[in-house]
Amino acid sequence: MTGVQTCALPIYELVTGVGWHQEVNSRWFYTLDFDLFDRVQNSNSPAVLNAIPPTLLSEPSQAGITGFRRMRFTYANNVRMMSHLTADFGGGWRRETGSSSGVLNGNIPDVFGLTRNSGNGNAELTWASSLLSATAGLRADKTEGFHTVFSPNAGMNLRLGERGPHLKAS
Repeated sequence: MTGVQTCALPIYELVTGVGWHQEVNSRWFYTLDFDLFDRVQNSNSPAVLNAIPPTLLSEPSQAGITGFRRMRFTYANNVRMMSHLTADFGGGWRRETGSSSGVLNGNIPDVFGLTRNSGNGNAELTWASSLLSATAGLRADKTEGFHTVFSPNAGMNLRLGERGPHLKAS
């Protein structure tokens, strides 16, 4: 190839997390989890010319650095209320930060940044016996700048006889 430059540019990426899972007693179990994703990438692309002299259909050169970071924290509980009734509830928080700083065509700045926080909460009840299990729950998600979104759910599983088929609904 004539006149084409290639260049290996570094990408730095970190993915890590830590969790704590604790059985408090025979009826209560909880978890705490945290994870982090971090990525930085450099880019450097030469101009792609469609003709000599170039026309408006040519692609300009681009050079820049882009970064993205996401941190998440979650908390979840499982509590046996009675012999057949279990409650699950929890919540979470997430922060995403992205930025890009670059130049198009050697002289046009291309810069942006975004930071977004979001949170969620959920609760679910489960009834389980030898022939019937049923669940009902609700989740709420809230992201900055948007309305809260609610997601209800319900389901049932009925076993017809000791070895019979199952009827499921949700």
